Amino acid sequence: MGDRLGQKGPAGRRRMPFLFLLSLFCPVLPEQVRYTIPEELAMGSLVGNLAKDLGIGIQDLPTRNLRISAQKKFFTVSTENGDLLVSDRIDREQICGKKSTCVLEFEMVAEKPLNFFHINVVIQDVNDNPPTFSQNITELEISELALTGATFSLESAQDLDVGINSLQQYYLSPNPHFSLIQKENPDGSRYPELVVKTPLDREEQSCHHLVLTAVDGGDPARSCTTQVRVVVADANDNPPVFTQDVYRATVQENLPMGSSVLCVMATDLDEGVNAEITYAFINTGNVVRQLFKLDSKTGELTTGGELDFEERESYTIGVEAKDGGRHTAHCKIQIDILDENDNAPEVTLDSESKHIQEDAELGTVLSLIKTRDLDSGFNGEVFCQLKGKFPFKIVQDTQNTYKLVTDGALDREQTPEYNITITVTDRGNPPLSSNISVTLNIIDVNDNAPVFQQPFYLVHIAENNPPGTSIAQVSAFDPDLGPNGRVSYFIVASDLYCASFTNTKDSTLTHWHPEAQQEIAQRLNKIGTTMAAPQRGGEYRRFILLSILLGTQREAWAGHILYSVPEETDKGSFVGNIAKDLGLEPGELEERGVRIVSRGRTQLFALNPRSGSLVTADRIDREELCAQSARCLVNFNILMDKMNLHPVEVEIIDVNDNAPRFLTEEMTVKITENTAPGVRFPLNEARDPDVGTNSLQSYQLNPNHHFSLVVQTGDDGGKYPELVLERVLDREEEAVHHLLLTASDGGDPPRSQTAHIQVTVVDVNDHAPVFSLPQYQATVPENVPVGTRLLMVHAVDLDEGVNGEVTYSFRKITQKILQIFQLNPHTGELSTLEGLDYEESSYYEMEVQAQDGPGSITRAKVMITILDVNDNAPEVTVTSVSNSVPEDTPPGTVVALFYLQDRDSGKNGEVTCTISENLPFKLERSIDNYYRLMTAKNLDREKCSVYNITLIATDGGTPPLSSETHISMNVADTNDNPPAFPQSSYSVYIPENNPRGASIFSVTASDPDSQENARVTYSLSEDTLQGASLSSYVSINSDTVFADSLQEVLPDVSDRPTLSDPQAELQFYLVVALALISVLFLLAVTLAIALHLRRSSSLTTWGCFQPGLCVKSGPVVPPTYSEGTLPYSYNLCVAHTGKTEFNFLKCNEQLSSEQDILCEDSSGALFPLCKSSESTSHLAQISERPADPTN
Repeated sequence: MGDRLGQKGPAGRRRMPFLFLLSLFCPVLPEQVRYTIPEELAMGSLVGNLAKDLGIGIQDLPTRNLRISAQKKFFTVSTENGDLLVSDRIDREQICGKKSTCVLEFEMVAEKPLNFFHINVVIQDVNDNPPTFSQNITELEISELALTGATFSLESAQDLDVGINSLQQYYLSPNPHFSLIQKENPDGSRYPELVVKTPLDREEQSCHHLVLTAVDGGDPARSCTTQVRVVVADANDNPPVFTQDVYRATVQENLPMGSSVLCVMATDLDEGVNAEITYAFINTGNVVRQLFKLDSKTGELTTGGELDFEERESYTIGVEAKDGGRHTAHCKIQIDILDENDNAPEVTLDSESKHIQEDAELGTVLSLIKTRDLDSGFNGEVFCQLKGKFPFKIVQDTQNTYKLVTDGALDREQTPEYNITITVTDRGNPPLSSNISVTLNIIDVNDNAPVFQQPFYLVHIAENNPPGTSIAQVSAFDPDLGPNGRVSYFIVASDLYCASFTNTKDSTLTHWHPEAQQEIAQRLNKIGTTMAAPQRGGEYRRFILLSILLGTQREAWAGHILYSVPEETDKGSFVGNIAKDLGLEPGELEERGVRIVSRGRTQLFALNPRSGSLVTADRIDREELCAQSARCLVNFNILMDKMNLHPVEVEIIDVNDNAPRFLTEEMTVKITENTAPGVRFPLNEARDPDVGTNSLQSYQLNPNHHFSLVVQTGDDGGKYPELVLERVLDREEEAVHHLLLTASDGGDPPRSQTAHIQVTVVDVNDHAPVFSLPQYQATVPENVPVGTRLLMVHAVDLDEGVNGEVTYSFRKITQKILQIFQLNPHTGELSTLEGLDYEESSYYEMEVQAQDGPGSITRAKVMITILDVNDNAPEVTVTSVSNSVPEDTPPGTVVALFYLQDRDSGKNGEVTCTISENLPFKLERSIDNYYRLMTAKNLDREKCSVYNITLIATDGGTPPLSSETHISMNVADTNDNPPAFPQSSYSVYIPENNPRGASIFSVTASDPDSQENARVTYSLSEDTLQGASLSSYVSINSDTVFADSLQEVLPDVSDRPTLSDPQAELQFYLVVALALISVLFLLAVTLAIALHLRRSSSLTTWGCFQPGLCVKSGPVVPPTYSEGTLPYSYNLCVAHTGKTEFNFLKCNEQLSSEQDILCEDSSGALFPLCKSSESTSHLAQISERPADPTN
């Protein structure tokens, strides 16, 4: 608003003289210019041609210097064409809020001449704000007992726009149970109410989800939605009940602090928390709370302070009993205090005269005594007495006033002063008393005549004495004091009679009241005194002296004077004619010393000496003077003639100047919804200080369907309202009832006051918690981290407070589940404590329970399904396996049986098994998860004697897991291979004339088989040499082939043609020589090798002698061969060189038996050479090392 009204402070103050100057320069200001624009216009948008509307030409704009004068400038003026343009964002909601009309006011200043223009820009609203709800979800609790047609207020939406752009309509999503009505507030805003259309059934549907839509009236319309969650609730139980409606106790006022007064008790039929009752004061002031203490658990009422009967005679205390479910009951405690004589009477002197004349008459009042005892009954009854013997007595005037009066003649000359002790004693047991002392001085009166020392005097005087001569002296004595004792002497003629007296000393004349003059005249006739004096001639004459007491008291005036006056009369108001009632004239009041005597109280009345009237002297408030007393009397005395008292009582008449007032204008009453009709609930009473008909007379309750009002009259006459339940309450139908209690008095016109009563319907624990689902299910992978939230159970209790506080717990579950899962007791969140293992358990079933505060329980099941993850590799268990397999095993023979297992499930547990493809084995699945390892091809031990088979088991998980199992399979040998010589023929050079038995050469045959199948025996095949049997020439060892002698066999060398090559002949002899020299060494080596081969039972070492080095001449089967042997005969080419090694020649051409084994080189050297070319000859060197069986 400050933006629109202009600047404040010094700048604003500077504008005032500026405006004053404007009035000088411009006598008449132009009319206001008004524009209308929508809000949110873009900066630079045209508002209007201000120059044209102000009558300023465009050519004058530079000289006129047109500018805006405003604190915040939303607009600017174009200096080129005088257009008013938007210079800042204009948000109507920010500037004017919810005002229906938004106007920006500012001033335009023009110069040359200086002028001032007032501009109004009306900002029109545009639909730039949608309706909004403060919450996305609104939860509403409605009892299933809610009547059809019951309405429940919903949160209204807010729309910052105004007019047609503001919120116009609410819509509810279709629902068979609810409908929506729209109401309007006095300010025009709309709010929705939910209407129950059909009866609700919590068991059928415990929760209804609705969508509330708010739509404005813009074009296009804007809207927003909120979720309305209607929770259907149940109801009812038992409130506490007191054993009595009113508890009464009577206690002494001197009861020690902490003493037990009584004990209230309420019972509750509920159990658990709902039956735990706590007691507390209700509608009780702080003073009572300090004097009494109430044990909240036991209901025992004890004293917390000192009781004082004089301060208060009784107490009425309200007590509330509340159970755990906030159900309440109420009762009253009436405590009467018994008076104890603990206050001594008090005595005061209202009017005290410290001096009294000695000639006072009997019964003369000396002092007015007032007594008071705060106790009551006998303890408050007092009597007054004098201690000692005095010429005085105590006379009771009224109940608590006494008079000290004379009871005997006083003689100052005998006792000039009295010290009197007045004792006031009550009638209590033991009695208490108080004393007060009064000192009275006796005032002298002229009650003693002067007495001459002699009855007569005789004086002799000479005649003719000159005047002034002393002739005699006489003396008289008067015991009185002061002037009364001063003696004067006169010579009185005997013929002088005095009928009246004049005081010659002070020349004072006494004026008498007419009635008093009559009385004095009567007394004068009775009273006479003579005083003798010598007469001439010795005779005496009598003189009469009268002494008259002028203070008289009329008996008729001694009665009470009673007046009445309304309270709150103006100061100086007439009360009564006191002069007339005292029998005096107004002028006599001052003469008689009439005044008001009042002690211990503000002077409320005064005497008007001119009129003799009693008038009010101050404000009179009856309630302040007498509180609630039925009759209010103000007592005082009229003192006249200093010693005469006339009691006056003025009754203060109550006027209706006070309206009834409640201690609190807001009262709260809590009633449980299952309270039976007819139960009463005490309410705070109103207080009216007025009395009689002006006091509180009645209470009224505004009409309603559920409650009525009764008014109880207490022992003290007070009226106490009580709220009576007429119909059963339903918290779900109406949780709060607002009532109006009116207290009225009986004045004319009557006064009244109202108090608001808020009746809160308290829920009872009539609903057990209800789970949102009968069974909760969750599916989680087994590898979830520890602490992962699995699901959340949720139970709703339609009750309130403790009754609706739900806690969750497991029920009847194993210790193992307790170690794996934990349940949050407050939120119902189920989470893991340990890792899950699908292989251990694929699901868990548990039961949870929801319990409210008082103990109502409901249960639900929770099913946790564990999803398998591929966390287990397959396992291979070999059930049966053959350690060795014969190599002649036919294909398809089972050699091993094994079992595949994967603890995972589904694809993760589907296992496939493979082996290497280059093996002569295959896998075949048997029953279940059993697999067979079978031979797929023929085996050949000689090619591979041991197979290391790796079984690879792989599952179908992602990623897949696998495991390997190794099986070593030995191939058992069968005799499927014949022995084989390394060469098909051997050529041996033997010197002639070899002695018989000489070893000429050695050959070895090998068998790829093993053990017994590989043991080779040697024999010579039957053959003839030059017509003779071969065995007649040579012999052979059956285990090792050594030719013993070939002398007879070898042909004569001389028969052979001589080699023509001398070099070859030389080589021949060198070879022979070397052979002879090393024969012994060769034999030793051969024997060593043979022994070594025999020990190892393997002849693979002989594999070096392979049959490919020489071409076979063809097998020769001897006629006598043993069964089971495969004899072969080879032609040998042996070079006898004398070394430990044999050199074998592989010849491409087959040698005939007749062909010479010695070849002659052109160089003349002698070597075992084949006739083939050198490119096709190969030299095999056989050493002692075992040969590779694969070669």
